Amino acid sequence: MRLRVLGAALLVAPLATTAALAQSKAPGVTDTEVTLGITTPLSGPAAAWGTTALGAEAWAKHVNEQGGVHGRKIKMVMKDDGYNPGRAVANINEMKDSVFAVVGLLGTAVLNANNDNIADAKLPTIWPYGNPQVFAKQPREKLRTVFMVYPDYSDEGEFLLLQAAKLAGAKKVAVFYQHDDYGKGGLDGVKRGVGKAGGSVALVADVS
Repeated sequence: MRLRVLGAALLVAPLATTAALAQSKAPGVTDTEVTLGITTPLSGPAAAWGTTALGAEAWAKHVNEQGGVHGRKIKMVMKDDGYNPGRAVANINEMKDSVFAVVGLLGTAVLNANNDNIADAKLPTIWPYGNPQVFAKQPREKLRTVFMVYPDYSDEGEFLLLQAAKLAGAKKVAVFYQHDDYGKGGLDGVKRGVGKAGGSVALVADVS
């Protein structure tokens, strides 16, 4: 499902801007191509998540085989950041003047490192995978080019806890979490869910 929506996002970006591009050239746009950038973990501990970028690349190829979008082919520029925020910043800096948009920016730490960067560059950022709170804390004027569709981790953690209680009759839960904003947000949500469960579920351990 995520790949289908990301594929749709690849179409929406050039479709939504066709009229504007006809009047003035934008970075990454020519008469025949629209260039989209991806920085993603193709290596390192989160390399499995890089398959989302490979899915986007495959979708772009499919769209191009059907003739592209309004006569323009989609060109993908993909860079490996190894799930390292510093490398992701370097990748964005390399791409920001030559791509129309960035798609699938992945990881809460990566979003934190790049939120000002993409805002200052006015770089359209389609479906960043990470905690929406990274952008919720930003001034409204910095969010004009960010198109977020990912759930809040606290809400997600609360939902999962309450569903475990409702569907599986869970009485005790434990949480293994990543020791950063990504994992802590989920843990906070689980704790909030425990409170809403009215004592019917206990959080017996949390380990980072």
